[in-house]
Amino acid sequence: MDNAAELRQLILETEEPLIATAPTPEGETIRELGPDLTNQLQRKVDLMAEHWLDYNRLFTRPNQ
Repeated sequence: MDNAAELRQLILETEEPLIATAPTPEGETIRELGPDLTNQLQRKVDLMAEHWLDYNRLFTRPNQ
């Protein structure tokens, strides 16, 4: 989560392209990310934060 947030911030703060992306969303592939990469990274961070405590619900510790 921290890496996604930091990468998004780096991309937003620089004028130079750090990661080559497809020119259109339709051009996105498994090898080339879409032009809305910063939005995708923000969504990833939001989803991870939303489900942060799910681990505790799904996995229990033995003897506790």
